[in-house]
Amino acid sequence: WTDPVSPHLAVQLQGRPVSDEEIMKAVSGRLNQFYDEAAGVNGSVALVETAGAVLSPAPSGRVQADVFRELRLPGILVGDGRIGGISNTMCSLESLLLRGFDVTAIIMLDLGLKNDEAVRAIIEQGAYGLGREPPPVFVLPPIPKRRSSVISESSLKSWFTQSDSKFDKVVKLMHKAHAERVSRLAGAKEQARDVLWWPFTQHGNLAPTDVGVIDSRQGEHWSVYKARDEVGDVAGETGILSKQYDGSGSWWTCGVDARTHPIVARSVAYAAGRYAHVLFPQQVHSPALELARRLVAGAGAGWASR
Repeated sequence: WTDPVSPHLAVQLQGRPVSDEEIMKAVSGRLNQFYDEAAGVNGSVALVETAGAVLSPAPSGRVQADVFRELRLPGILVGDGRIGGISNTMCSLESLLLRGFDVTAIIMLDLGLKNDEAVRAIIEQGAYGLGREPPPVFVLPPIPKRRSSVISESSLKSWFTQSDSKFDKVVKLMHKAHAERVSRLAGAKEQARDVLWWPFTQHGNLAPTDVGVIDSRQGEHWSVYKARDEVGDVAGETGILSKQYDGSGSWWTCGVDARTHPIVARSVAYAAGRYAHVLFPQQVHSPALELARRLVAGAGAGWASR
């Protein structure tokens, strides 16, 4: 595309559509290629930059946070240091959390409004949820102003020099967060056998390889951690995340595809935010009433009415 517009608009104006599946295949392939090329190179980091913000549309029109969700890459959120930027940053953070992304760090430009201090304070009040360490907020100096149509090379070099220590901290933080994530996944099987009781399970006959370690879910597929000794040399230094279809015919089957999953997740988040926990006997609220009506009119038509 030649026009500097959003990808979905570029498709409408110039054609040449690109499907979500093509994007995922290309990104996954490039990341695998990077892994092969960087094998043995200490400190290597791959960054996937989206075309726009968290909820900017992909060429298909679907928001990028949903398109890339299957990869479950840890995120570095570029916050907004301008007027109105506190809200923009927090809305982006909440959008990522609702989709199950982990945010390793937030980076903002210092534009003199101290947005970073406000964002940091809001996060410390619980905006990142419970049970997870909130991401640190890093502040970079303002990008040099243009004196003509371009920014001078010397000004850019000076900016990079001033920002270098912050970039170094972010890279180290990424490595630390990744190592901790892998450690949690790798140790989950043994820890689970020590502290969990599973229904319909003969615990005495349970081998470590019988325990599935689920990192995330996308539609009807789990992302399951497989250790190196389970899958051989293809697992790299520690292990891999393997896509596994959930074919359960009972046990509270999910039954939603990858596109419906985030819609259901947002509906659940809305209900939790609005109603929390309601002791149901002799109480009613709108979602329960609507669900009952649909069940009676649909699956229960002709026999389920009172």
